[in-house]
Amino acid sequence: MCACSVITEFLQILTDQANAASSEGGKNTITEAHAVKALKDLEFKHLAAQVEDLAQPAAKAPPRKKTKMKDSGLSQEDLLRMQQELFAESKQKMGASGSASGEDLLPRDGDASDAQCHAVLTERIHMLHDVGSRG
Repeated sequence: MCACSVITEFLQILTDQANAASSEGGKNTITEAHAVKALKDLEFKHLAAQVEDLAQPAAKAPPRKKTKMKDSGLSQEDLLRMQQELFAESKQKMGASGSASGEDLLPRDGDASDAQCHAVLTERIHMLHDVGSRG
């Protein structure tokens, strides 16, 4: 039996055992706790201990709030100006009229097709992402 098939068999048994552990708890998703329980049930306590040791620092880390806007290095006024420019440019590309609000980007009967809206909005998302990642 080659190492590949041994590893595959081990992972299959571990997955089956972890699935059984999650089912016992009435859960549909296998979590780290289910995998650790499966390792212990299969008498791989040394591996279970290593998994628990590796997982502890991640569990203690506080969730980080996303602050792309703050991290961009741009002032609130600059960000607002850029947003208004992007809305105006999008309206111009779609041939819409009216004020530069986000509502004007939504297609109305006879306006731009879904594909055109999707393309413009995707382009804007990428542009905003690029601005946020520079900071």
